[in-house]
Amino acid sequence: MEETCNNNMNNYLEPYYCNTQHCNSLHSYGPAIRDHYLFHYIHKGKGIFEIHKKQYTLTEGDGFFILPNELVYYQANEQEPWHYTWVAFHGSYADAFIKQTGFSSELPIFTLNDQNKIPFEELLNKLITIGQGEELYLKLKKVGFLYELLSYIASVGPSYKIFQDDLNIRYIKQNNTNINNHIEQAIDFISKNYSRQLTINDIAQYIHIDKHYLYEVFRKKIGSSPHNILESFRIRIACELIKTTTLSIGDISRSVGYTDQLYFSKVFKKHQGMNPTQFRAKFEL
Repeated sequence: MEETCNNNMNNYLEPYYCNTQHCNSLHSYGPAIRDHYLFHYIHKGKGIFEIHKKQYTLTEGDGFFILPNELVYYQANEQEPWHYTWVAFHGSYADAFIKQTGFSSELPIFTLNDQNKIPFEELLNKLITIGQGEELYLKLKKVGFLYELLSYIASVGPSYKIFQDDLNIRYIKQNNTNINNHIEQAIDFISKNYSRQLTINDIAQYIHIDKHYLYEVFRKKIGSSPHNILESFRIRIACELIKTTTLSIGDISRSVGYTDQLYFSKVFKKHQGMNPTQFRAKFEL
């Protein structure tokens, strides 16, 4: 037992540096890399974050991770430049934390819900204002604040907003605002509830329209059905979980809304041309 405890003590994280900034219009950083882990949290305003030729539009309550040796670029919005806080951290557990929580350079975004924003921002303020002393009690407080901040991020996991943006591009330039709003509301509802036993009737009731009308709107504007969008969303998330976590296939199946693992495997194979186990094997070579 004593040996196990000692081994666990070797898995640590500690703050490296942190600060906050009210950015000027179009203030930017990069393209550049860092040699450590870092996350930014957006208090107010808007901006973009780019990595691997993907651009994420972010706003209040969103955040993004920067991983070591990944080329990134980010810029404040011209009209509503963001106010953000950043926290850099390092330690032997840093890499494991990122992998175990599902974050990666392909999934670098998180979004806090309204319930978590206030305590999260209070912790950030405590970490920034605690001072730079070398006293042991200060170091321990900083480590405690960091772990608590990361626990909030781990509780929400990676955001899949980019998938919503990919879909939105298909209809955003259409003229019918009401129809656009219906589609946007439906996609947003799917993105927040895909892990539940979700039905198309649930989606239609949420946005207060008839289920058959919802199908017609999706068919005309997106060229697909709400069911296919929900299914594609779940499988895309499942792919990322298979690639970036050690969760079992059964756990992943339940995490994306499928209680029947065999049915999940069937749907997965329809989309990917192979079952989940075969898909995982591709990335273990």
